[in-house]
Amino acid sequence: MDVKDNCTRGSVLREKARRNIWQFGTSHKKMENTDRPIVFEFAKDRWLYDVDGNSYFDALSGVWVVNVGHGEHRIAKAMGQQAKEMNYVLSEEGFANIRAIELSEQLLKILPDDFDRVYFTSGGSEAVEMALRMARIYHRLQKEPRRNRFISRRGSYHGATLLALSITGNNYLSHVVGPPPPGLTKIAHPYCFRCEFSHRDPNTCGFECAHDLEAVILREGADNVAAFIAEPIATASGVAIPPKGYWKEIRRICDKYGVLLILDEVVTGFGRLGTMFGMEWFDVIPDIVVMAKGITSGYSPLGALATSKKITSKIPDRAFLIPGFTYTGHPVSCVAALTNIDIIKKDGLLLNATKRGIQLKNLLHEKLDNQPFVGDIRCLGLLACVEIVRDKSTRAPFNYNDGVVDILTDFFLQNKVYVRLLEGYIHIGPPLTVTEEEIAWLTDVVKDAFEQLSRLLS
Repeated sequence: MDVKDNCTRGSVLREKARRNIWQFGTSHKKMENTDRPIVFEFAKDRWLYDVDGNSYFDALSGVWVVNVGHGEHRIAKAMGQQAKEMNYVLSEEGFANIRAIELSEQLLKILPDDFDRVYFTSGGSEAVEMALRMARIYHRLQKEPRRNRFISRRGSYHGATLLALSITGNNYLSHVVGPPPPGLTKIAHPYCFRCEFSHRDPNTCGFECAHDLEAVILREGADNVAAFIAEPIATASGVAIPPKGYWKEIRRICDKYGVLLILDEVVTGFGRLGTMFGMEWFDVIPDIVVMAKGITSGYSPLGALATSKKITSKIPDRAFLIPGFTYTGHPVSCVAALTNIDIIKKDGLLLNATKRGIQLKNLLHEKLDNQPFVGDIRCLGLLACVEIVRDKSTRAPFNYNDGVVDILTDFFLQNKVYVRLLEGYIHIGPPLTVTEEEIAWLTDVVKDAFEQLSRLLS
């Protein structure tokens, strides 16, 4: 097929996509004006290929999903074999399957010893919903029915279902499908670059953002609050990395007032930070942990939550738990997760994420610190963000209408890089298999992007 045929085919497929598929996260008019969406046809290792014959380096692992890279034949083979043996069975209401049991055992081995029971969902949003449900069930069984309120953080993201979206910290997202359910409150985010309390040094701030949790618990009434939910690091706030000691203080406050701590590890789990889970990096143990995305590296939809012994021991064996989700413990998804976790461990991907993460951080600082439109660089493992600013000294951001996001997006795509630009952030999170040479090349492209931006705006 020649280039002309490729382009014709691509135009037809883009038009069909616009006509037949709802595209959230953008507008139909914008897709028409930019001749989008880009239609991908296949992927291999760290590269994506579209129907027009273009290739793109996947600098975001899809959306922090494909931790072991694309086209991993070991996962595909295991899934195919499982589909032949048993594609689906009901795995609750008194039934289970071997693969779900094996995955539950594997997860409990790699999680801290504090956890002892797992529930599977189809993805992160469902897992968050079930975690919140479990928190209310726990308190109700402790004869604390008034404990039904949830606290989250401004600047966090927890999913797209109604309750998960409502506890998300972006008011635009949570109110666009409103009104939100009652009983939800948000607190300050540990976003040191744009501290809500105007602190500039996280070493001397006294964790005022953490103490905001205590203030809200007291305001709402401690006997009304079921749980506090947050990510170890929130990508929605541009990879805002909490200061050292923040999570210890959060855990202390939750314990003091009997509030459950739910840790959303949907992005940070399964090697993204160079540790299997973010809780290891920050040395904090939640009461409930939520997992998804990298659990299968996107080869099959799957989410999960694990509850601590503290919760499991207080839910009586006679308790009837209302049914969950149709695809809980899906055997093909579970075998994908089992193989994926085995690859992360056996192929040394935690170590590679650590090494390449250090390289990524160092090269971003080396190449971007003097760029006038770079406000901050945040990186831990292979989770990174470059924050774009209009003015370096005042940290003033660009306005949406300035078109900077569109300028940079087009530049990256033209230079074979798929990243995510959102609200002034360039998100970077390649697969854990990324090489030293690819990190060096990628950071060169990011530097070139800012130099191009400077030329256009000068």
